[in-house]
Amino acid sequence: MVIDLDIRAKQITKISISIVTFNYPIADLIRCLESIVASIKNYQSLTGTSYRAPVAVFNNGSEEISKNAILRAFIFRHRTSPCEFHIIEGQENLGYGSAQNVAISRVLAGSEVHVIMNPDIIVGAGAIAAGMAFLTEN
Repeated sequence: MVIDLDIRAKQITKISISIVTFNYPIADLIRCLESIVASIKNYQSLTGTSYRAPVAVFNNGSEEISKNAILRAFIFRHRTSPCEFHIIEGQENLGYGSAQNVAISRVLAGSEVHVIMNPDIIVGAGAIAAGMAFLTEN
């Protein structure tokens, strides 16, 4: 199957992403988030859009990550990136599905496509563009 990456004429521009973590290493989560930023930037350069994609990270009741200095520094560095990060602290482990539902509810408004991810995913630079092209064609 050939996917047409020239999707400017028929583009999906509003993407949101949710990730649920539980006792996940911050350094690995940062790598995941960095890859999302790079892939969204690539997608936006292909489509000529500037929509800030909301990305929710739901901490499913493990050690509080919102106070983690590395994560806070990452979010500060990317405050003008194509992603708008939302850190949600769960008070208890809700389970994966319920935690995703909470995260999705925080970022879904206005989205045309929502991507559910695990924190161990490294998104390829062209992955979001290819995925959105596939969705628009099918």
